[in-house]
Amino acid sequence: MQDTFERDEFKGFADFVKQDTVYKHRRSEYLPEDTLTACCRMQCVETDIIYPILCDATSVIGVERSSFNWTIEYFSSIQNGDKRMMLVHTDSKGKSSFTLILYLMDDPEGEIQIEISHNYMDQPNMTNCEICVMDDSNNIIHSKKDSRYLEGKVWIFPSFITKSKLMADEDTCLIKDELNLKFDISVSLDVTYNEINAYGRYFPEDIGSSSNSDEDCLSSKNSESEHSDTADLRVFEIYLDELMCWYQDGTFSDIILKVGKRKFSSS
Repeated sequence: MQDTFERDEFKGFADFVKQDTVYKHRRSEYLPEDTLTACCRMQCVETDIIYPILCDATSVIGVERSSFNWTIEYFSSIQNGDKRMMLVHTDSKGKSSFTLILYLMDDPEGEIQIEISHNYMDQPNMTNCEICVMDDSNNIIHSKKDSRYLEGKVWIFPSFITKSKLMADEDTCLIKDELNLKFDISVSLDVTYNEINAYGRYFPEDIGSSSNSDEDCLSSKNSESEHSDTADLRVFEIYLDELMCWYQDGTFSDIILKVGKRKFSSS
């Protein structure tokens, strides 16, 4: 995908890739070790490239994780239209972090619906949740896992169990007429950490600047990994030459170079 933007202007691609593709269908490819890697090439419009720069940066997204159980007593008495609510407090201020609402859909099987909301609903967030029906020995009998991008909307979790099915298996799922649900929820929030890991000048042949294809962009990243020692040496040589020029002509004469415990003034 290609686009242009002005300096100091934010630019994004809303349809870059489908969420379900990244988080579900091809998660192992897009998110190895829960890490998303993107490669992009930028150039100032109507200007010549003086020299190419290769930059490697890392951003860490803050994630809040919670795990808790919800025991719903007298489950068999719940009818269509009835609602059960639970407020979960996970911080020291006593403010509810999660709000859960359970009710039955108006159908013969009594499909169970669960709504989930939390403190961060007013800002963009990715919420992951797994709900498990547990027996009295804390073994998982039924479970469902899903992810959803939320902003200002209550999440109606996909239904995966009915009242009639639970009642048919009450000796396992409804001991003492209690439904025991376990929730594992994680909320991905804003970026909490940014760092440029590497920034250096490279010669055109090092990064394949003459090509614009995604394959070449990815191959340049692989090439960087395979030949990092040689590339780092070339960048160091360039920096060394520039530092020598500053030292000779007095540019940035207030700079002090430090090597070990020794200091050298460039003036």
